[in-house]
Amino acid sequence: MVKNQIGLMKNLILTGHDVIYFTAGRYDFRKEEYLHFRTINGIKAVELVNSPNFYDPYGYSTNPAYHCSHTKIENMASEVIEYIKPHIVHISDLRMHTASIIKVTKKFNIPIVKTIENFGDLCPKGDLMFQDESPCIDFDNGKKCLICLSKYTCRNIPIIHRVKGSIHYEYLFPFVSRLRGLKKLIPRGRKQLNYLSLEYPSKAYAERRRFFIEMLNKCDVIHTTSRNIAQRFINNGVRPEIVRTISLSAEGLSEIRTRKDFEPRYPIIFGYRGKLHTRKGVHILLSAFSRLNQQASKLIIYGDGDLSLLSSHSQELNIDYRGKYRRNQINIALKDIDVGVVPSIWEEIFGIVGLEYINARIPVIASNIGGINEWLKDGENGFLFTPGNSDELFALMNRFVKNPELITQLQKRIKPWKTMNTYVREIDSLYKEILKK
Repeated sequence: MVKNQIGLMKNLILTGHDVIYFTAGRYDFRKEEYLHFRTINGIKAVELVNSPNFYDPYGYSTNPAYHCSHTKIENMASEVIEYIKPHIVHISDLRMHTASIIKVTKKFNIPIVKTIENFGDLCPKGDLMFQDESPCIDFDNGKKCLICLSKYTCRNIPIIHRVKGSIHYEYLFPFVSRLRGLKKLIPRGRKQLNYLSLEYPSKAYAERRRFFIEMLNKCDVIHTTSRNIAQRFINNGVRPEIVRTISLSAEGLSEIRTRKDFEPRYPIIFGYRGKLHTRKGVHILLSAFSRLNQQASKLIIYGDGDLSLLSSHSQELNIDYRGKYRRNQINIALKDIDVGVVPSIWEEIFGIVGLEYINARIPVIASNIGGINEWLKDGENGFLFTPGNSDELFALMNRFVKNPELITQLQKRIKPWKTMNTYVREIDSLYKEILKK
């Protein structure tokens, strides 16, 4: 989703908007927080370096109160707003900033649009998944947060993050000038601590959710990308009158080559592209695929992550694991796939990978969860199945194996997804509407 926000900003610039990106995520050897002005992907940016609210897989144990309010970050946000003097502020992910920057922005009487691009406003881990195994429907006033987050407890920034932040972004000389702090950092480097007690009580996580909802309700518009995600936030207390649903598009969709009509043959090639992770439902896909006729079917997998999910199946099944691919290799990755599979068990905010299948005229089988049914119309461009139900997934995959002509039938009904230009016009119209108020 970060790439999608970059794409939106770049296209807004092309339409005449002046865009400045207030971002965070880099760490270096200075350790103290500071602002750095630079250009990111051709976009003018103000970078909050060494944010105290880091959230990678080793940082979920940061103080939930700081996710809500942090004086240093608030002061820096005020400094950025005073310097830029924006007409509108469009917020995506707050987790490396602090939710109270919404309150800071409102003091300047600047309209705010908040795009929901993950569940960080409801969940400190950002995915609303309980221990990566099932959607978190009830967080039990923060008690489940303690159980879930203890798996990831670690209190230090991994040294490799600081090395990358110093070398990759600021090159050799600035890196050398900061080596004085290296000696102190080495004893406090990355250390995996599994299943330890968190130092914050469950009520701190309950308060975190309450505060984030309070801040969301101060925004002029909460932009969701699907009706299901909109309802999820409304159910958690976001005012329905400020919620607007505008479905996503993505850069590069127009560059995807359209597939010719499928000519029936075997094997039928199913494709998975994404992280190898339980929340992505890879294990559900493998369970379903293992029951298919392996001479009549094949599974191509692109992605990285937990390779152990594949290890028990790689020898006995007709699986071709191809690792990662670059974005400019998207057409190569799609070339051999007859049917795409999106088997997520978490509430995908939208599932952009599905749009790429659709624009290539590749039918899709996907979980009926999150924002997926915003673009997948059952029986029109693919089929939906109950999340986590490998029996349903097997039955749908087997339909294609037994009736290859079904691929061609669906291809004739597939319509290309809206372009990035259309999406940008819709967001631009939203801005104009807010500024008129």
